[in-house]
Amino acid sequence: MIACRVLVLQCGSRPGPWACRSLAAAGHAVVAAHDGRSGGATGVSRAARRPLRSPSPEDDPDGYATWLEATVREWGIDVVLPVTEATTNLIAERFDGRIAGARSTGPDRAVYRALCAKDGLEETGARAGVLTPGGVVVRGAVTGAALPPAPCVVKPVTSATPTGAGVVYRAATIAPDAAARDRLVREIAAVTGAVIVQPVVRGRRWRLHFVRSPAGFAAIAWRTVRSSPRATGMSSVSRMVPVPEAMARAGSRLVAAAGYEGIGSLQFIERDGDFVVHDANLRPVYTVGGSTAAGLDLPALAVAIALGDVVPPVTRVRRTRYVWLAGEILGIREDLRARRMGDALRGAGDVVRTAALPGGVLDPADARALVDGLRGLARRRAAGSRGDEPTRASRNRSASLPGGLWPPMQSTSGPSGPPPGAWSTSVGRLPAARR
Repeated sequence: MIACRVLVLQCGSRPGPWACRSLAAAGHAVVAAHDGRSGGATGVSRAARRPLRSPSPEDDPDGYATWLEATVREWGIDVVLPVTEATTNLIAERFDGRIAGARSTGPDRAVYRALCAKDGLEETGARAGVLTPGGVVVRGAVTGAALPPAPCVVKPVTSATPTGAGVVYRAATIAPDAAARDRLVREIAAVTGAVIVQPVVRGRRWRLHFVRSPAGFAAIAWRTVRSSPRATGMSSVSRMVPVPEAMARAGSRLVAAAGYEGIGSLQFIERDGDFVVHDANLRPVYTVGGSTAAGLDLPALAVAIALGDVVPPVTRVRRTRYVWLAGEILGIREDLRARRMGDALRGAGDVVRTAALPGGVLDPADARALVDGLRGLARRRAAGSRGDEPTRASRNRSASLPGGLWPPMQSTSGPSGPPPGAWSTSVGRLPAARR
């Protein structure tokens, strides 16, 4: 594998410490940077002891773009790894995937619009023969648009929307009636410029973590066990499960139709045996620590693909359970306040089992990153109580979606798993990706 100098952006966010640790273990020289806002107070962890301080890509995208170009040149960076949606979007839209000669592990402008923009995802899904929710894009006024009937989902076309006042985040919202639908369309369109209104798709939720390279397509799947907040929050407890072959083939066709080679996460809803894709993130996502522990080392694979290095096939993965510690602690507190003692005990049991037994990933596993994250949270809450927190639309806190495992690979539970050459039910085969 080619060793190089990699710049990890927003290293204090949840995927940051995992990405830095992965790349250092792969032999790369890691330069980490953080804005002091997105997660930790400074971005420090054992793998990033002295992160560079950057402007905020959300509040000052122009300043961030200038800083990024200068930093790439000053530090002789070969590859840039964005781990947040704001930095992925900025690099795609402003730099088309290349920054002052350095390659990005994320998508270029065309691929970002084809997969990460909700209207682009609809079009790409139609070309690939992959089911999507469908919907109507509204740019400006509601008048005259034939919108899906309520209840329906209303959300921005992109989850991180650049505006003159910074990057805007708005969560997907279910409108219970036509009046609420039209009000949400007006509110979100006024801030982001474009809204997509989609019918509600109900069913089992999945997350598919994948890598696509000239060697082929590989994926593992995750299912959410518990969320924080419990009803509408992000996944706090996830487990790796066998990948349905139909979902793996749908994911492979989708990313191939966009011409994308790299890593990412696709979110599906399983409805009556069909798999409906509704979101794509082409970066290391929050639960990347679980995938890395399972054997699908997405940050290292992303850098290898960006460099044009030979990407070895993934031949063995390990069943893994993942717990986001801070989120699950808050969820347990919510259960206790609501007097759901059984749920609180199950949550505490998940934390203990994950910490104590093989195959568990407790995030963060790095005490420095945990302390830094708590400091960052306290700082943001204090700023908000003083009224000097910069005004932005609310961040997307919709629930994470679940997933499993897939291509010429094996799933094992460790030494007791299937012997080399065996195939488990979590494995499927796909043809090599075409370039």
